[in-house]
Amino acid sequence: MQGKAILLVETELLNWDAEHYHAISKKGYFGINVAFFPLLPAIWRLSGFNAYGITLFNILIFYAGFVWLAGLLSLKKREVLLALSIPGFMFFYVPYTEALFFLLSVLVLYSFKRENLLYLLTGLFFLTLTRTIISVLLPAIILTILLKKQAANRFYSIRTILLCLLVIAMAMAIIVFIQNNQTGEPFGFFTYHRDYWHHYFRIPSFPLGSWENSTRLVLLLDGIGLFISFLCTFRLSVLIWNKFKGQEYDYEGFEILALFYLIGGGFAILLFQGGNIMSMNRYLFATAFFIVIFKHFADWYKFKPAHFFYLFASLEVFWLLFKSYDRLNTFLRLSLASVYYTGILAVFHRSVYVKNTAFVIFYVLNAITQMYCLDVFMSGQWVS
Repeated sequence: MQGKAILLVETELLNWDAEHYHAISKKGYFGINVAFFPLLPAIWRLSGFNAYGITLFNILIFYAGFVWLAGLLSLKKREVLLALSIPGFMFFYVPYTEALFFLLSVLVLYSFKRENLLYLLTGLFFLTLTRTIISVLLPAIILTILLKKQAANRFYSIRTILLCLLVIAMAMAIIVFIQNNQTGEPFGFFTYHRDYWHHYFRIPSFPLGSWENSTRLVLLLDGIGLFISFLCTFRLSVLIWNKFKGQEYDYEGFEILALFYLIGGGFAILLFQGGNIMSMNRYLFATAFFIVIFKHFADWYKFKPAHFFYLFASLEVFWLLFKSYDRLNTFLRLSLASVYYTGILAVFHRSVYVKNTAFVIFYVLNAITQMYCLDVFMSGQWVS
């Protein structure tokens, strides 16, 4: 009886994408599995881990990356706790690629911080083998380099862009070789993303939506991801405008890269899923890039009471894209989410009492939501 219970728990870790990675690690590529890239399945196969083992491996490399990033950004204890309570961080505790992507992204961010070409190329090579999101990260890197390009700087140069393209081409060649060898289809990942998941460029249809389930929580998480992507777009537009006007800006190269990634990720999901923003939450929040922008905001934001009103009003207008006015329960649910997201500003309040109280409330609620999302995942329901 005890053995059965253990087997059930292990099986619960293999839901959704984890099931595909597990299948690839055991049997190689076949069918729709070609939509997934090989680094995690290769580690899984070579290590001989079961579902528990690969989950522990993911947890360890995530925390290794997080500690590295916390040191790089000089995160304060309170910022560390708030970051770790993000609901989307539950994906680091299951057999997904998020943990690998996080660690390798920190390597890329570190390369921009130190202007180290070798670290950048190494990170890009393994990121390409990890997941298809490199199609967002590569343009982000190119645009960051062009924006920061200086004649006397060898890192921010056309040479760096060309070497990045070469390294990514090499990694893609490996993926094509493996998949062609096992399935006879060299570019099957493109075909299955288009035909099975319907990932192809098209104008979004309105109202926007996500893949809701019985928790009714998915839209609230994916939606705020898109909202933050829009905010990053506005902020970066101002930054570029100021640059052309000859004004200085307070963003380092790795911070600009993080902005471009959050913008690119948000719009890629919006435009390649036809208005369905499914998975926006994990592709934006469960990343090192979001932590970089969170830290920049925490360092530079100056609280004003009027900001509560501005943010709440902006969110209420934003939810109209999802037809929030259609039903009373939908309107109330999304408005309650607006209150919650707006309330987070209280964490930056000038009053020590208000700030400390808000921190405790949001840390506890976020942590509970994270555990709830993990439970939902293990029960076989879609989280994001």
